[in-house]
Amino acid sequence: MVTKTPKQVPDLDQNEFVDAFLPVLGADAGDVHLLFMRIDADSDGTVTWEEFLSYVLSQDLGFCANVARYCGVARCGATIDSSVWNG
Repeated sequence: MVTKTPKQVPDLDQNEFVDAFLPVLGADAGDVHLLFMRIDADSDGTVTWEEFLSYVLSQDLGFCANVARYCGVARCGATIDSSVWNG
């Protein structure tokens, strides 16, 4: 049996985050910068996959639904893995 090793997911700095999520959210750049600051729980200037998931899971389903719709996931309850993060 072949076991897959999970792919390491890189952290995103603020510019990478804004570039990735600006088209997903359909918001203006200032709002996406503010979102980055809310998600960056330890204020180190990067958003980790864990910080992102923690934020998404703590919010109402609107944010999750926008990401899921953009990524072609049928419903928000579906598994959203690191491939979404890597674009």
